[in-house]
Amino acid sequence: MRKCTLKRFNYYHKEINFNDGVNYIIGPNGSGKTTLLKLIQYSLGLSNISFPKKILSPVEIEFSTDENNYHFYREFDSNKIIAEIKHGNAYELNVRSNDYFDFLIEIFKPDYELTDNKQIKYLLNEIFFSPEIKNRISNNNITYLMLGIDQKYENDIQKKIDVLSNRLKEKEENLNILLNYKNDVLNSINPSYISNIKNTMEDIYDKYKSQNLSEYSLVEKSKNLLNELKNENGYKVENALEYFEFLNNKYNINNDYLFNDFESSIFSNKMDFTSMGEKTFIEIYKRLLLQSSYKKTNGIGILFNDYNRHLDSMALTKIRGITDCLIADTGLQYIELTYPNKYIDNSKIIFQINWSN
Repeated sequence: MRKCTLKRFNYYHKEINFNDGVNYIIGPNGSGKTTLLKLIQYSLGLSNISFPKKILSPVEIEFSTDENNYHFYREFDSNKIIAEIKHGNAYELNVRSNDYFDFLIEIFKPDYELTDNKQIKYLLNEIFFSPEIKNRISNNNITYLMLGIDQKYENDIQKKIDVLSNRLKEKEENLNILLNYKNDVLNSINPSYISNIKNTMEDIYDKYKSQNLSEYSLVEKSKNLLNELKNENGYKVENALEYFEFLNNKYNINNDYLFNDFESSIFSNKMDFTSMGEKTFIEIYKRLLLQSSYKKTNGIGILFNDYNRHLDSMALTKIRGITDCLIADTGLQYIELTYPNKYIDNSKIIFQINWSN
């Protein structure tokens, strides 16, 4: 993220320029930090937002990838975005269209192919960690999607296999009834007439048997493909966890904040039994790992953190220390929206929200 411009917005009249590494946007509670985050999200076409008419104005952001610089411009109360590539073409796109989703995929290039182009919106929403910005799919599902695993797709295949298997079972029962009927008929008629009738009934029986065998073959192929997909997905999870464990050990993360089972910390399998402070630490840490590992995951390499309210000063200091290490290692860009306090590096404050500006 390079720059955000909100013209004539009531608390903001100049550009915010982002650093490559750590960025702090500070302001007291209620000053508009989360609103600013929502506006950046809006400018990417990830949400709609409503404001009184008197403060409507366009929102603009600039960001860069390894290949290009981009400028996005979106009017309030509009479904259209003008996306301009520096020294290149400009496109007007509807934020709900497949063309726009494909455009985002072309820009951010997820490491793993998406089964549905709309999933790019879920991935982009994951760069915003805020209590007021929710993803439309469950926490664990988005974690898997960040690792290139579409659990919904996998579950849909399993459901189709189950439907086919149940239908095949019914057909096999019907085939047995037909076989018994055929035998009963042939046993009950005069042997002198049996030849033509037998051939006809055998043909009918063979026809239904062939259909069953065809469907049975389809079910078996589907099961094999699903097993291959599960094995591939298991390999992705194993590789990711191995890398995360490496980072975890490298930066000596204190287990006071994480579960002894590292996998449970990443996939949040025990979150119901933890305090809000522990949950918040785990969620931030997980997002830091996923976003900083953007060369190995579907992460983007950016994290906006607007959710520190449940962390004590020790945990928050730990998160910031981990962030500094990950930035040095991976090039992560971290933007924290927080209140003024003595624990942050003032040289990294890029913007201070003040209603009197």
